[in-house]
Amino acid sequence: MEVFLIGEKALIAHPSGETRIIGSDIPCKEPAIMLLIPMASGLSAPIIAMVEELQRADKKYEHDPMTNMNVGFKTIMSEVTELDREVTRFTYSTGNMEWLKKEVIQVGAMSLKFFRDICKAM
Repeated sequence: MEVFLIGEKALIAHPSGETRIIGSDIPCKEPAIMLLIPMASGLSAPIIAMVEELQRADKKYEHDPMTNMNVGFKTIMSEVTELDREVTRFTYSTGNMEWLKKEVIQVGAMSLKFFRDICKAM
């Protein structure tokens, strides 16, 4: 899946070849991948960032799927631990908001991966 930004909207190219615009009601062949996000909600940019992070992770690890719930949970908890570290740093004035956002995006991306690889298979 690839995401292409078009102004304030995003066009998603689905692996099946179907494309759609985030926030539209155009159906997608796999409902688990549909993202219906009100553009004014303030969530479109973070969700797009999470999808892009998932794409990077898939490419880096050759789309190595989460094999079961325990592996998925441990992966997410690893990211949450990194987020916790950044929250602690930020709390004590040594943190960086960009690093904090990066960790939040990674938690979201791995949660999407869990949903895609584990929940979709059920």
